[in-house]
Amino acid sequence: MFDDSVKPMKALAATVENIIGEIIAEYGADKSILLIGRYNYDMSKLFNTGVFKELPGNQIQCVKHPNAKLSFMTAHSAKGLGYDNVILINMFEGKFGFPCQIEDDPIMQLVTYEDNSMPFAEERRLFYVAMTRTKNRVYIAAPKNRPSRFLIELINDYNLPVDADINMQVVDLFNLRCPQCGFPLKYEFNKNYGFNKSCGADFIFFGSFVLNV
Repeated sequence: MFDDSVKPMKALAATVENIIGEIIAEYGADKSILLIGRYNYDMSKLFNTGVFKELPGNQIQCVKHPNAKLSFMTAHSAKGLGYDNVILINMFEGKFGFPCQIEDDPIMQLVTYEDNSMPFAEERRLFYVAMTRTKNRVYIAAPKNRPSRFLIELINDYNLPVDADINMQVVDLFNLRCPQCGFPLKYEFNKNYGFNKSCGADFIFFGSFVLNV
C-alpha cells in the first residue's frame, strides 16, 4: 500500500516508464531520451518513487529499462540542445505546474522581461523550447483531470485525439472540491496535487500524449 500522498507520483512514474518502453520498442534502446521538467525537483519527486535512479551527470536509469539512454533537464537548461525523443513530465495545471503560476518568481525575473501581450507569454516560450528539443517525437505526461492549459490548447487547436475521460477545462487548483463529499480538497506542495483525507478520495490519473514535431 502507498501513502495517499505518494500515489500521484507513482502514477506519473508509471506513465513515464511506459512511454520509455514505447520509445525503445519503436526506436531502439540506443536512442537518447530527454526528460524535461519545469523545475529540478520535478525529477527528484520521481526518484522518490523508486522507478528511477539518479546517476552522475544528469543521467537517469529506469529500473525496468536499465539500458535506456535517459537524461533530465529543466526547460531552461535544455535550450539549444537536441535529443532523439523528449518526454515532458510536468504538464499539470497548478501553481508549480507548466505554466508556472508563482507570482514574482525570482528566477523568472532574472531571465525575462515583462510581456503582457498574452497570458503566460514567457512560459509559452519556454514550453516551445521544451517541445522542440526532439528530433523525432515529444511525449507529454499529464494528469487526465488537471492537464496543463497549454496541452488543452494544443488539443483544441490541432484536433488531437484524447481519452474520453480527460478534463478539457482549466481547473482552479486552489478551489477544488471533492466530487464525492463536496469537502474542499487539500493542496500540499511536494506531497500531492489534490486529495481529501475526510473520505480518502484520490483523483489523479495520468495519461500521455504524443506530438510529432
